Amino acid sequence: MNKLELYMKLNYITMGGITLVESLTAPTISLHFMQLLDKQSIATVITFQGLLMAGFQTLMSKESVRNKLRNYLFHIVVFELILCTVANLVMTEMPSIRLYILTFASIIGSVFIYTLFMDIINSKVSGTALTTYQSKLKSVMMWCAALGGLCAIFYTQCDLMTALYIKNGMAGIDV
Repeated sequence: MNKLELYMKLNYITMGGITLVESLTAPTISLHFMQLLDKQSIATVITFQGLLMAGFQTLMSKESVRNKLRNYLFHIVVFELILCTVANLVMTEMPSIRLYILTFASIIGSVFIYTLFMDIINSKVSGTALTTYQSKLKSVMMWCAALGGLCAIFYTQCDLMTALYIKNGMAGIDV
């Protein structure tokens, strides 16, 4: 097995694990924190997220920017992990600030990290092999989302701190 095949298999496991944990912990975490926020705060965060994602995604559409950021990929992942840890384990008493931090971490993950990883794969795999890889990755994530949701239905004793520790532990695997 070459490095690319190993990376692709690890990506299936990592993305599947993250999706499973998100589906398992989201009901507990979302219910708790959404009760603490008002409609205006949530709308503000959604607007903040949309504007930043649009701006950053526009930036990432430039190949020169992606080439420069590839050198800092590890640092970007560590920064996202630190943001998630602070938000999930330190900011539990400040739901508005927690939501902004998690939103920013989500943007870093979904725009910067995901785009850079996919750029690396896309430079090595093309044609039907790329379509196969992307389809398998989406399939793994969808099956893991269903499994996580099923686990959440039956694991009714999951309290907030347990869910936060599980979620934050999976963020560590993302590195």
